[in-house]
Formats: sequence, C-alpha cells, structure tokens
Amino acid sequence: MKPLFYHRTPDGLLFGSEPKAVLSHPWVKAVVDADGLRELLSHARNPGAAIFRGIPEVPPGHTLTVDRSGLRMEQYWSLTANPHHEDLSATTTAVRDLLEDIVARQLIADVPTSVLLSGGIDSSALAALAASTLARQDTGPVHTYSMTFRDYTETFRPQQLRGTPDPPFVAQVARHLGTAHTDIVTEPGQLTDPLIRTRTMQAQDIPTHHGDMDSSLYLCFRHLREQSRVVTLSGEGADEVFGGYFWAHDPELTAAGTFPWVAFERRKAVSGGLGLRLFDPGLRKELDLQQYADQHYRDAVAEAPVLEGESEERRRARQVGHLVLTRWLPTLLDREDRLSMASGVELRVPFCDHRLAQYLLDVPPELKRIGGQEKSLLRSAVADLLPEPVVNRPKSAYPATQDPAYGNAVREKFLQLTRDPDARVTPLLDAQATESVLAGDGTGPEQAGAWVERAGFEMALQFDSWLREYDVRLVL
Repeated sequence: MKPLFYHRTPDGLLFGSEPKAVLSHPWVKAVVDADGLRELLSHARNPGAAIFRGIPEVPPGHTLTVDRSGLRMEQYWSLTANPHHEDLSATTTAVRDLLEDIVARQLIADVPTSVLLSGGIDSSALAALAASTLARQDTGPVHTYSMTFRDYTETFRPQQLRGTPDPPFVAQVARHLGTAHTDIVTEPGQLTDPLIRTRTMQAQDIPTHHGDMDSSLYLCFRHLREQSRVVTLSGEGADEVFGGYFWAHDPELTAAGTFPWVAFERRKAVSGGLGLRLFDPGLRKELDLQQYADQHYRDAVAEAPVLEGESEERRRARQVGHLVLTRWLPTLLDREDRLSMASGVELRVPFCDHRLAQYLLDVPPELKRIGGQEKSLLRSAVADLLPEPVVNRPKSAYPATQDPAYGNAVREKFLQLTRDPDARVTPLLDAQATESVLAGDGTGPEQAGAWVERAGFEMALQFDSWLREYDVRLVL
C-alpha cells in the first residue's frame, strides 16, 4: 500500500517513498526511455517497473536487502488459492466480522479521524461501521467529508459510468448515521488554478489524464488538513476485492487476451488509449503500447494462483481477481496515497486489508454477484446499517465535473500551449489532431463537459508541465 523507490549507486543505494526524493540527489537525472514511457502510457501496470530510468519500485509484498555483496529481492507474501466451503450466509457473516474488526483497528489513531463519504455502498459501509464502533466507545459522532462540484446536482447529466450524482445519497447517509458531515465544494476556478494543477502533477511525479478528478481530490485532502483531520478512511479497494467492475464479469473482455480494462478501452475505440488522442500516432506505433500491455498480461496471468481441481469458471474468476488486485489497484492506491500525503494526510484503506483481500479472492463468483448485482456480498453484509436506496445504489465512477466552464477553460489552456514556441510537448503531439482542435471540431459545449473528451487536453497539458518541471530527458 505504501511505495518505496530506489536507485543503485557504485557504492550503495538511494531510496525514498517517491521518485522526487531520489531525483533530488545530484547523481540522479530524470531520464525516461522507451520502456519508461510505455509503463507510463500503457494502462497496464507492471509491478516494480521504472518510469524514470534507474529508479524502480520495490514490488508489493517484497523486501529489498542491501549488503556488501549487493542487492537481494525476496517475496515475503502473495495471494494464494484456497478452497471455499462456506455457504452464502456464512460467507456474509465472515465478511461482516472481518469488516468490523478492520474498521475498528483503522480508527485507532492519536489524532482525530474521519471517513470520506461519496454516498456509494463502499464509503457508506465504512461510515456505518465507523459510526457503530465510535458509538460503542461513546467517543462522539464519526466525521464524514464529501467532495463535490458547484451546482453539480442541479446540472448533472447521466453518463455511461455514472448514473446518479453523489450529494443526495451523501445527505441521506449522513442523516441516517448522525455523522458530523461537511461537503467540500470545488469551483471551476480552483480546478484550473495553475498552482493546484502543478501540485497534483508533482504529488504523483508523473502526468495523468485525470484533470479535475486529481485536482478535486487534492483540494479535498487540503481541506482535511486544514480541519486537522489528518487520518481519514477511504472506500478505495472495495471494487477490487468485491468484484465491482463490470468489465471483470464481461466474458468477451475477460477472454480478450489482455487486461479486461484495456480490452474495454480498445472496444470503445479510444484513439491510442485514454488521454492519448492528441499524441503522435508515429510515436504510439513505435512504442507499440498494445504489445507491451498484452505481454504484461501474459506474465501476470502466469503469476495467478491456481487451485487444483477448480472449475474453469472459478479458475478464470480467481485469475481476473488477481489481475485486478496486482495490476489495476496499485495505480489507484498510489494516486490517493500521493495526493493525500502531499497535504500531510494519512489515508487508510480498510478494504485493502490483506485478510479481506485473500478471503474474497477465494469466494466463488456466484456468491459475489447474487442476481447479477455488483458487490452484492458487501451490500448484504451491511444492509442492516444503511438506508435501502444506498444499499442498492448502482456503482458510480469517481465524479468528474460536468461544468462546461471547466471544459472550455481546459481547451483554452491547450490552445495557449499550441501557441507557445517553447512548449516541450509539441514534438510529441499529432499535428493533424491539434489542427482539428484549433478548427473547433468536436469541442462544442457538450464535449467541453465530458471528461473522456477532454482527457486528451488534460494529458497534453500535464505532460508539458512534467517535462518542464522535472527537466525530463526522453531517450527513445
């Protein structure tokens, strides 16, 4: 859950929790080669691989030992395959018992704690379990915080991965549990603030296409710091351990010969990959991101634990679960860890407790999706603690602003970038695609409010900022 990066020197080792710590040493330069760029752009996480040349990461579940004879990497823990004999009732009870113990443990701190609340089943379950724990201890209400955008509910438009806005559900949960609740409302001006955007990039040491999703999360953690809520619980990881992603259960995507989330991206014909539509096709062809992802997929599948005598359906479900935990989840954990620690906030992720992850990896798929409902096992385990509309609320992706003012501002910043003769990202961009943007093609008010459509702008802007701020030397 916590990263560690290192760099070998002729007589020792430099190490730190972020690449920027290692890069601060005068012996280390910010060099990114073709493999580093592939790792950055492919959406196929390779545990331990380096983006900055010579600065790999210690893979999860490993130790790195350094002595006079050199470096020695050893694995001390990994997920295993074990038979599951309990029925649905016993499994639900076991999940509830685990969650109660995990949340009670993670509420222990020498500073005030809080829970991030989105109104979805994951965060609402944590808030309910935290409220029960604090009620037994008679230590006052749980403090909950939610992040939203100005006029978000009033102007919300359903999209493929987000059918409902969060605020009404957040309010319902807060009332039901009696939490001390705070809404953190962000404005377009905050989300486009150059300083905030730079800090979100610097926090992660890499450019991303997330844009306002990163900025809003950074602002949320900054608010928590200002309120002295420097330990907070997040629902991150619930989708991964309980099987909440639709693409993890789509037979076509799970049999596509690559990571199911990558297969979904390709099926949706996202040009070159999400956030990469403005990058030079020649560069994308040279990097061959598809082959890179597919090879890593084959390597990852070979690592998945196998239970002898298991049916093909259960074997494949376990395999996909292992892929999600080891190749998808680390990116999300890194993102939240970096953005929270940039404000001095310790983010705790109860759903990523290794006991829960291992237990649920062994639970057969038919017990995780009763009636085809995602995360039905989690919903059943906490159904007595929450209002029915929240228990059965369909999964909604992390919120992105739909305010056209933000989308138009991002587009304008990209246009300014194209007019900057010193822009370092320009040689990497697709001239034809850039000309299309300049001509106004596909960038009307509707597109300005759509996150997927503006992801290309976000990535190009962040990439240029990254090249400049880190003085990155690309070696391709």
